[in-house]
Amino acid sequence: MKRNLVTSALVLCAGLMLSGCKIYSFTGANFDPNIKSISVAYISNDAEGAPATVGDLLTEALKQKMLTTNIPLQDGNGDLHFRGEIISYRYSIQAPAAGQTSEQKRITMSISITSENRINPEENWTKTFTRFIDFPANEDLNVVEERLINALNTLIVEDVFNKSFVKW
Repeated sequence: MKRNLVTSALVLCAGLMLSGCKIYSFTGANFDPNIKSISVAYISNDAEGAPATVGDLLTEALKQKMLTTNIPLQDGNGDLHFRGEIISYRYSIQAPAAGQTSEQKRITMSISITSENRINPEENWTKTFTRFIDFPANEDLNVVEERLINALNTLIVEDVFNKSFVKW
């Protein structure tokens, strides 16, 4: 009897904590139940020197991440709409220590993303996200670049997702 009472109390407390205006997930993300659709416009590649495919790859990565919300993805006019552009894409050699040669190269990518919440416009935002990834200087960039771009996209898309849905 006492065990059932404790269990009931815990279930009631959990229900009260999780109730409210938003839908919460165990990832820390919260989704406004009034958002019925998400749309992702093509992320244009405005960065000098970036591979032609980088916009395609980033757009697809963002769409795939948004599908994890279980909110339907649609073309065009979603209740929550993302658009943006790749504004910087650069290669650099990391500075070596004194008397040594550099053994690392770096790709850095910056994107500007706008999130338009058509249900709650006060939650609209525009932000620049920048991430980099290092790789060994002896690797041929032509061989590893797509893999590195995909890794960068994963980092940047996670940042966009967290800005949109994880509000700590």
